[in-house]
Amino acid sequence: MSAFSALRPPEPATPHPPSFPAPDPVVDADLCRQCGACWTICPARAIDESARPLEFDYDRCIRCCCCIEVCPYGALHTVDPLPGRMIRKLIARFS
Repeated sequence: MSAFSALRPPEPATPHPPSFPAPDPVVDADLCRQCGACWTICPARAIDESARPLEFDYDRCIRCCCCIEVCPYGALHTVDPLPGRMIRKLIARFS
């Protein structure tokens, strides 16, 4: 049981795909200490706390990045998926 367990929402948020390819949260396994801050705060319950290193269920993830904000070790960051990178390049090119 983590000190953050009281922060877990009572019910998971309804999963939905982002309307624009948003960056995916990823974990740096070398920095992660399995403290529980990220998976207890995740409103979509998209983080598998039993996996070593942590795994994200990107079908459930709502890309809110709450997990990144609460990580005390800086082990989480985002990575743009390929469609997102392509769209951003096209927007930049034709803007």
